[in-house]
Amino acid sequence: MPGHKRWVLLANPLDYLPNPVGFEIFRRTSNDHWAPRCRYVELILNGDHKGLYLLSEQIRIDKNRVNIKSLKETDIIGDAVTGGYLISYDDTFDEEPKFRSAFFNMPVMIKSPDDDIVSEQLNYIQQYINDAELSLYDDNMFNNGDFYQYFDIASWIDYYFVEELWGAYELKRPRSVWLYKDRNGKLTAGPCWDMEQNYFHQQQLYCEKALYYQRFFLSDSFVKDMKQRWVGFRSNLLGNEKYNNIIQYIDSLYEVSKFAARRDRQMTPSAHNYHLPSKESTIDLEYNVMRNGIQSKIDWLENYIMSL
Repeated sequence: MPGHKRWVLLANPLDYLPNPVGFEIFRRTSNDHWAPRCRYVELILNGDHKGLYLLSEQIRIDKNRVNIKSLKETDIIGDAVTGGYLISYDDTFDEEPKFRSAFFNMPVMIKSPDDDIVSEQLNYIQQYINDAELSLYDDNMFNNGDFYQYFDIASWIDYYFVEELWGAYELKRPRSVWLYKDRNGKLTAGPCWDMEQNYFHQQQLYCEKALYYQRFFLSDSFVKDMKQRWVGFRSNLLGNEKYNNIIQYIDSLYEVSKFAARRDRQMTPSAHNYHLPSKESTIDLEYNVMRNGIQSKIDWLENYIMSL
């Protein structure tokens, strides 16, 4: 993985496979999307074995991560103030700078720039998000397709594919929703984060009315674009000249982690995971449920999208 100062160690209180699988699925939506790279590690601290963790890239602005401009305090006018911004929608709403959006009441937290943000930058990104929401909220603007001027629609479609395939009920809160806006760019969805607790067996819709999708789905142009982008995404999931089948990827994760995961569960029993048929979560159980469920979930989601 590319070098960097910022990393996270993710514990596995519920499961071992979903985060790396979720990141890989997001990576396959488009060549332009970055998703956190990660590796399994067994942690030894002061000679004590602490169990199995996931060493993961942190979401940061960087040429090898979210590759957008970094704002300086002097970037306050013209093109300079337009980006880049790294943003999180999260109902914890516990980090400054933050604000509530005007029309959809989104809990917006600015991740970068953070403590060193200046008023001109905060005012700009708050006004931009409010204007973007107005283009969805106002029927005349919406019917004219004005929201295409503010939202990077391809990224929002890709983000929907991953989250709906995943069954990400946390979008409704919202929680762990990341966005960014580059200099002179549009509001872009992603990267995905916090992909725990799903095994693709819930064949029901979670996301079509979450966030801004309740309005997006009313647009014929959005639905048309979504159907066109689905074809490439499905190919990337099921295997082509660039990617192997996602089931093979799941197999490879299981093979590399299963012995360490079994040791880890002996040390620390899992918390209750409501997405598994047994209260006791194990690497073998989650692997079998995930592997057996993903193909049918892909087919089910395709039927829904193509029926719109």
